[in-house]
Amino acid sequence: MKNVKFWWAAILPLLILSACGTAPQNVIESSSTAQENLDNVMVEFTIENKGKQSYKGTQKLDFKNKKTLKEYDNGNLIYIDPSSGILGLEGENSEMNEGEEEYYRNLSEQELNMGRDYIAYLEGIDPELQNKFKMESETDHSYVLTFNGTDEEKQSLLEKERADYYKNLFEADQSDNKKQENIRLKKYDISITIDKETNFMTKLIIHQIFSEKIQNETQNIDHRKEYIYSSHNKLEDIAKPESEEELPAEKPAEEPSEEPAEEPGESEDNAAYEEEAAKYVDALIQATVYQNTDNYISKAPDAESDDQKKKSAEEQKGFFIAAFETNLTNALKSFGAAPSPGKLEKATAAFKNALSQTKYEIVDSKSAEDGTSYTVTLSIEGFSETKLLSKDLTDAITSFQEGKMSGQEFGDKYLDILTKVYSGKISLEPAKEATVNVLRNPDGTYAVLMQDEYLLTFVQQ
Repeated sequence: MKNVKFWWAAILPLLILSACGTAPQNVIESSSTAQENLDNVMVEFTIENKGKQSYKGTQKLDFKNKKTLKEYDNGNLIYIDPSSGILGLEGENSEMNEGEEEYYRNLSEQELNMGRDYIAYLEGIDPELQNKFKMESETDHSYVLTFNGTDEEKQSLLEKERADYYKNLFEADQSDNKKQENIRLKKYDISITIDKETNFMTKLIIHQIFSEKIQNETQNIDHRKEYIYSSHNKLEDIAKPESEEELPAEKPAEEPSEEPAEEPGESEDNAAYEEEAAKYVDALIQATVYQNTDNYISKAPDAESDDQKKKSAEEQKGFFIAAFETNLTNALKSFGAAPSPGKLEKATAAFKNALSQTKYEIVDSKSAEDGTSYTVTLSIEGFSETKLLSKDLTDAITSFQEGKMSGQEFGDKYLDILTKVYSGKISLEPAKEATVNVLRNPDGTYAVLMQDEYLLTFVQQ
């Protein structure tokens, strides 16, 4: 019986909603091959520091010649070329001390490595990291991979990153003073979007929330960094700015600093945006979990017309079901089976019936100081896959392990049991809270990047 429980634990996660059919390792390998042949790329960056100043701008990366040109929205820029030094600080050529020059050179090298192949960059810190990404979603045009490490693995990666940060980005004579300790991780999310046709990385989002002790002072850090990559291998040579008049008269904004900063005041629109963020999550749940277009239209904020809302609802509904069916089909493939005619459709209908019995309510919605992100808290009464399915599957699992049932026979049995259990009345788990991070776009629309933040409470292990 012990072996049966272990084997069940191995197949149970195959029904997680957000997983898709394509193996993430295959996508990563294909992307790494493409990125190795990348000579240059344009990057649009947004770096948000909760309670501190945020930064936006563009950056050209030339991997072949190791040159970078970063231009901030406030007009400041910094140009780095190994052959001609650094330009941009105070509008002069490299008029800085040795430590400052080392900082910007190391920062440029880090940005080149991240832009060239971010997963390979992280593997330099943690060699096993490639196996810790999962397929978050798959569309006709792209894959979205997310970091799926355990809390311990995320903590370990963060500690190694911070050690690398202080080693490479601060002057050697300050490294001992900047040694970090007592890191406490609260959140570490990584999302990577990869284009299906080219296999190039097109978007990278990193969100870290943690505290660390530096020089006996505890600092709370909340970074969210978004990089959008375009014009792969299409940039002309990055030319050095010709005249000092074109350069800024002030020092360009540096990358996120962990120095304390003044808390910005709350926007007068925050209350309205908090309400809209909650409405969007409410609408999104209606479209995905409950497959209800009309409720999405009535609940979603009014930044979109009803026709646009209808289109968004249908897209969310379709993706949700496609993800479930793709994942379920690939689960069957893992033990040599394929859905027999009609069984996949019946299993999907039963699954929707089970989801229709779940309950939820919006508990709270709060804004971050940056005015563009919000945390919506939900109370959800979901169901446990383990409790609902494991009892009926135990005998089938035993027969399959003992060779008394083929993979196809087990697959059919698996779908039959799922359909039977989910078609009836299901038992709900006690209410659990889930927090969903919501972004507000410049056009007033909203987005949830990690639907797992609520889905995994509706359908629990």
